[in-house]
Amino acid sequence: MEIEKGKFDKQVGQRIRSLREYQHLTRENLAEYADTSTQFLADIECGRKGMTTYTLYKLANALHVSTDYIIQGQTRNKQYSGTS
Repeated sequence: MEIEKGKFDKQVGQRIRSLREYQHLTRENLAEYADTSTQFLADIECGRKGMTTYTLYKLANALHVSTDYIIQGQTRNKQYSGTS
């Protein structure tokens, strides 16, 4: 089943935001850890913008989750027990 890009970006952004909040990180903290701007991170979290695979990789590492979780809401290697 294929998903529309706008809806996909929104779901990915919601997962990133949930992870960030679960880990008690501010947008500023996460943006710094992932080497991106706070505004760009806000745009990602709100589903206004997508990201490159490299940014996805940096965010996943900063949040200590797999890229699979961020993209699909599934975990393989790293565990996350918060809500999505």
